[in-house]
Amino acid sequence: EDELGGNPAEIIAHLKDTGFDLFSVYQQLTTSGPTSHALAMKMVDKAEDKEPEINCYVSYVEAHAMIKQQIARVEFVWQNPTDPSTPVDIVFFPKPDVHVALSQKSKNQMMEEIDVLNGEDGKKREFMVRAKLLVDEMEWLYYLNTIKPIGKIGELFVLMRQYGYMLVVLLNIVYAVSVEGPGNMGRIGGDDDFGLGTYKYEPEDDGEAGDDRNPYLLQFKGGLPNSEGIHLRSHHLVHGLQLAVIIMYALPFVYLMISRTFLVYKAHQANLEDYLVKLKSESIDGTGHLSPAFNIFSPAWYKAFFGPFTKFGATSSEGSAFGTFTISFFFYMCMGFIFYVQYWDYHDYDSYYETKTKRDFAIQTYWGFFGCIWGPMFVTSLRKAWDKSGNGFARYTCVAIDTLTEKATLGQIVFLTFASLSTYRFYFASLILLDVLTLSERLQAVIKAVILPINDLIQVLMLMIFVSFIFTVYGLYFFGQFYNMPRDDEMFANIVLDNSTDSGIGTTDDDAEVQIQGIGVPDSGMIDTCPNLMLCFFETLDQGLRSGDIVDAAFDTTTFDDGLTYADRVVFGLMFFLIVGVILFDIVTGIIIDTFSALREEKTSQMDYHRTTSFIAGITDTDYEEIDPKLKFKELNEVHQNKWDYVFFLAHLNAKSPAEYNGAESMISKQIAMGDTTWMPANMSYLQQAIMNQQASGDEGDAIGDLQRDVTALRTMVQHLTEKLQL
Repeated sequence: EDELGGNPAEIIAHLKDTGFDLFSVYQQLTTSGPTSHALAMKMVDKAEDKEPEINCYVSYVEAHAMIKQQIARVEFVWQNPTDPSTPVDIVFFPKPDVHVALSQKSKNQMMEEIDVLNGEDGKKREFMVRAKLLVDEMEWLYYLNTIKPIGKIGELFVLMRQYGYMLVVLLNIVYAVSVEGPGNMGRIGGDDDFGLGTYKYEPEDDGEAGDDRNPYLLQFKGGLPNSEGIHLRSHHLVHGLQLAVIIMYALPFVYLMISRTFLVYKAHQANLEDYLVKLKSESIDGTGHLSPAFNIFSPAWYKAFFGPFTKFGATSSEGSAFGTFTISFFFYMCMGFIFYVQYWDYHDYDSYYETKTKRDFAIQTYWGFFGCIWGPMFVTSLRKAWDKSGNGFARYTCVAIDTLTEKATLGQIVFLTFASLSTYRFYFASLILLDVLTLSERLQAVIKAVILPINDLIQVLMLMIFVSFIFTVYGLYFFGQFYNMPRDDEMFANIVLDNSTDSGIGTTDDDAEVQIQGIGVPDSGMIDTCPNLMLCFFETLDQGLRSGDIVDAAFDTTTFDDGLTYADRVVFGLMFFLIVGVILFDIVTGIIIDTFSALREEKTSQMDYHRTTSFIAGITDTDYEEIDPKLKFKELNEVHQNKWDYVFFLAHLNAKSPAEYNGAESMISKQIAMGDTTWMPANMSYLQQAIMNQQASGDEGDAIGDLQRDVTALRTMVQHLTEKLQL
């Protein structure tokens, strides 16, 4: 510090800020020109230069290497170059501090979102849009890293996600070895901490825990005794694992909310500003206004709900925000009226209990389905209606919806909810195992084959349901006596011989009322035909769709002794099997396979593009390296025109004051603001330009020499002819 006269860090920072113009000139000289090779060779670290301990040249080389790692370069195109033969130039700049916040995951996500096959201009426009968002993310995450608690969570984010999932696996292993059955009977259960029926820990004299008063309910057993007689119970381990899982899922969720909310707000605000600029440019008087959010007297608010009937006043080809919701909600209310007529009154039912049971079931199913389907649909419609609204509440609502519905955040919300509910019912812990879908990129790529064609799959499922209903209607009318609905599906498996009885024939099934030659014959209450069309329809969905053959799954046996009924039943079964079991199921399989193949082909095309084509210039490796042996495609793609250096350049422009821009930075900044991508090289690089200019000048020199030789030869020939004429 005494020799330098100040803090070395401050001096180095000052030199970095003031010496880049000179370094830029030096780098350009080493890139091309008559002395480029000599200058580049001077920077080669030779073995003899390393021998002296005190060697200024060695120190200079080391300092140069250190500074070079902190400096990036981008190649650009001048709009009006002074020399038309050299439009491509280089600008060197210091890597901004925020570049350390760029993660590999963000890089991969950005490259997946860019359609590289959408033409060079379209690709570059998408790249600039994504790059701006990525710069905002880098700046915000870099700021959050300065806050120690948040920065530490961000640093350990991936590890917390991985270790949290490992704890989930351990928790389910504890449940697997500790929970004892045989389990509950339907929707009955207890109120204990684990959701294990009516189990309560009651130690007995032998030191074992258990409660066998309700043998059909679940029990939680296991423990580790020690010398003092104190047991480490399994439920203690469960409590500890549950708490650890909740913490390991809650901390990443908090970090995602902090890190993503501001970025989503900034992106939404930028979209509103761009939309407002578009409205002003399309307006005759140059003014524009964002749509209202709560003005119910505005035509736009009316069209938002009833657009499907007006198509936005015949000005838009798309339906309104609430169009689908309005129609489907009206249809669902009509269906609810049908349920009300059928199940609300006591008419045509034998008892009040039967009426109340069906009424309660209908109410729970109706409103439960309504909440699961129309709740998210309403939120989605509201988000669409307020997308371009200038109202503050609408703006924050859109930001909240976008933040909470992002893939990473939504996954954390869902699995954190399951982790919390596992303290109430243990089976919720098993659902957290599905978190592997968010942790594995390979599984996500496979699941896309089902997610992308989800609309087609839903429509095919609806078709399968409708076809099943059609078969149910005809089946009930023509073969109603053969539609079997067993009331005890274990009656045939439980029939055994019992030599302890007087007759020598017995059964463990209490429902068998007659036994003939060792075979239990069920009573009239064990097998019955379906009582109404709805239950027949449910039986068809349950048995027919799962097996693809309704006759084998739910029909009683018919033989040729039944006459035409046998023939009709054969035709009915074959039709159901061919249409539902073969055609419709093959359609579902075909949709998934076709989508998977399309995704694989698209992925292969993108990988081939990145492997053989420069991302910035769009020039292929073969075309580039054929120009001159000095041109290397790998060096072009990773050094000369590194796409991430262009992202860092945008961050550099954001951090630097516009008053301090040089000529190149000013020009590029203006073009970026206008959405112009012509400043990025196309089928050209700086080194390629220099070599081609050198080749052109060499070719021109060779042509002049040839012309001079031809003139000399012609002059010699003329002189020779003149001498002959004189003789």
